[in-house]
Amino acid sequence: MKKISLLLSALLFGFFAFTSCDDDDDGPTVVIEDGIYVLGEAAGFTEMAPELLMGAGRNENDENALRPGMYEKYVALEGGKEFTLVNYVAGALTYYGATLAEDSLKGENEQPDIAVYKGAMVSGESAPKMTVPKDGLYHIVLDLNNNGDLASKLIVVAPVTWGVRGDMNGWGFDAFEASAFSHEKMTFTKTYATTPAGSYKYAYGGGWKIQLDQAGNVKANTNLGLEDETLVPGAGNIDLRPGDNIVFTLTWELKSGAIKNSYSHTVDGDFVVIDPAADGFVVGVSGSAFGDNQWGDPADATLAVYNATASNITDADAKKGTYVFEMTNIQFEGGKEWKARVNGGWFGGSAITIEGDASNFSGDDNITVAATKTYSKVTITLDWIGYKASKITYNFTE
Repeated sequence: MKKISLLLSALLFGFFAFTSCDDDDDGPTVVIEDGIYVLGEAAGFTEMAPELLMGAGRNENDENALRPGMYEKYVALEGGKEFTLVNYVAGALTYYGATLAEDSLKGENEQPDIAVYKGAMVSGESAPKMTVPKDGLYHIVLDLNNNGDLASKLIVVAPVTWGVRGDMNGWGFDAFEASAFSHEKMTFTKTYATTPAGSYKYAYGGGWKIQLDQAGNVKANTNLGLEDETLVPGAGNIDLRPGDNIVFTLTWELKSGAIKNSYSHTVDGDFVVIDPAADGFVVGVSGSAFGDNQWGDPADATLAVYNATASNITDADAKKGTYVFEMTNIQFEGGKEWKARVNGGWFGGSAITIEGDASNFSGDDNITVAATKTYSKVTITLDWIGYKASKITYNFTE
């Protein structure tokens, strides 16, 4: 984007206009990039500011790719006060607004079960000013319909109550408690008495996305996952650690550009540390490929034995490191199925790495054995991060 410098002397004109400052003005200089901004009394600003810049939007229906002409931002808005979107290019302002009406797809197609407001975008000095019914954090989406796949250019405004969906609630939805309203920063928190090992994502309104059109060609994410240790709309699941009195804190701050710039999180509490070398930690195989053993816990030949010498524990207190287990002289029966068994969990073919004689096994869920074979050794390696394996490898030696 082209950057220019403006002095903080932008004064209200209609909605906004700019005046020049004398060269000897000692006021701070603010860099305003070309782009689209949220502006108005509802947003707490009547002057241009860098933190009001919207970021590029992602289309959840297109593998979460950035969508040309789509913009998003989370902004704290005051109810009953006006705001608008402003396209700022080389000092020239074009106003965008819409007559917002409640959408009819409430709670459908994995959408939030909340009132979402949409309207066809109007540009120019006569563009309608927009309002929201009450104070709160709002998700604003603008789509300029560059691809021509929507009925019109569109503005979406959705009230945001952050919460969580994951293994702590069976992938339902638990709303967080919000801090006091602020234009600059708000936090959302919840405490769980216990949490299991698993995963989760942050979401608002109990949904995953908002359809911009009835057909669902364009969808805006209403969730935050983890990408390169940063919270990003539509990114991957976040690891959930087991523990007691676990406090989740999601923080929003008004910052310029991409949504990821505005969000951070912490998870604190009494986390459980699991030691794979301890008694009772079971590793092995289970399934119909082992005769009478029908999907029970491994025993005898199907139970792996911990090899402390081959293991490499890098953090003894956190129990992090590489743990090696071995089975010897074990037969896998052709045409039958099995799964990896690790500490009470079953893991299919998509969840483990098979090495050595990988061609004899197939399947993403239950693993099918192609030909009956007896393996002199099966080496099982767990890359352990303190409470679960980040990678499970089964290596077969005939």
